[in-house]
Amino acid sequence: MHRTQLKYPSHQYTTLLYACFIGFVIGVLVTNLWTDASLLHTGLLSQSTIDRILYLEVDSNKLLCYVVKNRMQLFITIAILTSTILGPLCCYLFSGWFGLTTGIILSSLTIRFGMKGSFLFLACMLPHMICYVYGFYRLLRESCYLSYKLYFPDKISIDNLIDKHQNLNHIGRITTATGVVIIGIFLESYVNPQIVAWIVTILKIL
Repeated sequence: MHRTQLKYPSHQYTTLLYACFIGFVIGVLVTNLWTDASLLHTGLLSQSTIDRILYLEVDSNKLLCYVVKNRMQLFITIAILTSTILGPLCCYLFSGWFGLTTGIILSSLTIRFGMKGSFLFLACMLPHMICYVYGFYRLLRESCYLSYKLYFPDKISIDNLIDKHQNLNHIGRITTATGVVIIGIFLESYVNPQIVAWIVTILKIL
């Protein structure tokens, strides 16, 4: 027997991306407008800065503990806050915050260090950020859906499917998001330092 199932409107997924993009643009604009003009004339990444990064020894095990604490703390915080009655608002705010911080960091490195700063930014983001983007975005989507389903069912369209199956899919997607974030944690702790060192070595030659 089929039961009525609440289906989250797909356009809400798109607005999460819009919030992230708007946050990114604001981050870029704010950084460029408020940054000290003297930084614009500093040119490329200095050799001393490159040397400090290149010869910095990273203890991957200690880094793993630090990353686990910070990333999972953020993940759990988002999961809790976005599952409340303020869930949709929190989802948009978190999405915008991700975009804002990304725009600020990228703009700051580019202004301060030129093109080398952009390459350094990419090095610091790979490959773990791919997992984080998917994992956190999936968490925001599912949390936003859950909040709408619990507190604003009148804003969700109706589909004649089995509600139990949909709930299982919902749990499965959150579990997948958690697993992907965990993979990202290990990549950030053990793989990313090697990539950063490799990119910095190249930047030192240039």
